[in-house]
Formats: sequence, C-alpha cells, structure tokens
Amino acid sequence: MAAAYICGVKRVFACGGAQAIAAMAFGTESIPRADVIVGPGNKYVAEAKKLVYGIAGIDMIAGPTEVFIIADGTADPAWIAADLLAQAEHDIVAQAVLATPDESLALRVAEEIDKQLAVLPTRETAAASIGNCGRIIITDSLEQAASLANRKAPEHLELAMTGGTELAKIVSMVHNYGSLFIGHGAAEVLGDYAAGLNHTLPTSGSARFTGGLSVRCFLKTVTTLRTIEGSSGFKASARAAVVLGTAEGLAAHARAAGIRL
Repeated sequence: MAAAYICGVKRVFACGGAQAIAAMAFGTESIPRADVIVGPGNKYVAEAKKLVYGIAGIDMIAGPTEVFIIADGTADPAWIAADLLAQAEHDIVAQAVLATPDESLALRVAEEIDKQLAVLPTRETAAASIGNCGRIIITDSLEQAASLANRKAPEHLELAMTGGTELAKIVSMVHNYGSLFIGHGAAEVLGDYAAGLNHTLPTSGSARFTGGLSVRCFLKTVTTLRTIEGSSGFKASARAAVVLGTAEGLAAHARAAGIRL
C-alpha cells in the first residue's frame, strides 16, 4: 500500500481468493473490471487466473513454490536445511530440492532437516512438504547438478558454493530459473523480503520460457503501417502480397494488394 501511495494509486480493493480473480476479470457492482491480473496465490487463485486468461491478461500461473539448491562441500548443512525448510513451510506441495555431489553433505543436511523440524512452529506443513516433494539428489558432479537445474527450471535456484572458478562455471551453465542466488550468503528468503529481487516468479518449469512479474506485464507491443504510394518499397510489398495470396488460394487477398498497383 505504501508503494501504491507513492505511485499515485487512488483505489485499493481488499479482497482475495479465487472470487477476487473473478471479480477483477468480470467486474462487480463495487469492483471495476481489470485488463491485467497479476500476482501469486494458492492453487485456487492459480486455477482462477488460468480460467480467466483471455478475458483478462495475466502474468503467469504461479505455484506451488520451489527452491533448488546446488551445493558443494563448503556449504553449511544447517544453512542448507534452513533454506529448504523456509520453502517447505509454504505449502504441503512446495518443492524443496538439494543437488550435491558431496554425499557427506547430503547426509548432514538430512540430519539438520530433522533437527530443525523438531522445533519449527510450522513443522506440520514443512514436514508434509519434505515428505511429499522434498528431495536430496546425489549427483556425479556439480555440472550434472546444473544440468538437472536447467531441466527442472526452478522458481528459486541457489548456488551454495564458495566463490571462485568453479562457482563462476556453474553460474555460466545455469539459465532456467526465476531468480538466481549466488554464494553461501545469498539466502532465498532475502529475495522474498529485503534484497529487492522479484517475489512473483515462474514455477512448474515455466522458467524455461518466461521470467517473473515485471513492468513488461503491463506493456503491450503494437505495430503500425504507413505507405508512400508509388514508392519502390510499396510496389515490392504489394507484388509480394499478390504472389503469396495467389499461392495460398486466397484470391481476395491477392486482389486487395494488386488493385493498388
């Protein structure tokens, strides 16, 4: 609301859930119809956005939330476990995944998860998420972990590695993610709350072809055409249109171009 105030927004509607998506898509007596609906929500909100797409524009179908961590032997297992659980507490189908070639680290992270879960106020949800969708994958190499990350295209991708040539190599290898967190200190939660990264990001593999919510979601591309009659460019374009229209068997198309010659 502070950001809305700074931007000069004059109206705010306090509503949520799938019914709010319907209200914004179709309009009600009190809520005007919107052209664009953006932002995250639960599975009902995501389904509602999917259903109204075309009636209104949307940013993406977001959720369930995901974190994929690539870690080497220098990573702190307590930090890794904390980052996995921070994502797991969102939802019983949140996806918290670690990929590492270091088997010792993998075992220590698993122990830390159990230890931290025992005192976590949100352990019921987090434990269900870890049980349903959590994974620790022992890879042959960091490069294989990067390959898996590119196939998964996670919402959040963490590289829990010490700076240097190896980290730089993995950074250059990964390219499918919503946001990338580089180095041990770059916790995903900083992107959620404080560091300024985007918090509405592609999930379920859609990071293969789109990025997160941004100003571009409120922009559209339009094209215009103006001709100069008698110019060489106009004549060449019209002649080409005649040929293509004729080849397609669309005689009226060909005539509409040819008549101008």
